[in-house]
Amino acid sequence: MIVYIDKVHTYHIHFPIFRYILKIDDDVFINPGVLKHFLQKRQSSKKDRKLIMCRIHRHISVIRFHSKWRVTYDEYAKRFYPPYCQGWVVLYSPDVVFQLYKESQSANKYFWIDDVFVTGKTSNLRYLI
Repeated sequence: MIVYIDKVHTYHIHFPIFRYILKIDDDVFINPGVLKHFLQKRQSSKKDRKLIMCRIHRHISVIRFHSKWRVTYDEYAKRFYPPYCQGWVVLYSPDVVFQLYKESQSANKYFWIDDVFVTGKTSNLRYLI
């Protein structure tokens, strides 16, 4: 079953019935048959929890000069970003979506690069590539 949900705060209504939640950019194509086969192969009797499946960026330097992605020291003071998911395609277990939503709502400062802001703070979660 595929359902489009545009508001994460409806989590308690919709998400508990799903085993996985796929976040995909509107300019990215996936093969649903291959994805379904992959997910069926990995399903076990235990429900996946605290799961993010993505390609992880590690040791990425913050860009400080002449770029669309330029970040000032006021915005982010460190030299490198924490490990974070490339945001094109990310597969989550439902518990993670709500956890990330709550964390992003309680963050003391918003960071405009959403991949870093949302998934860069999830070091306590299990990553799979």
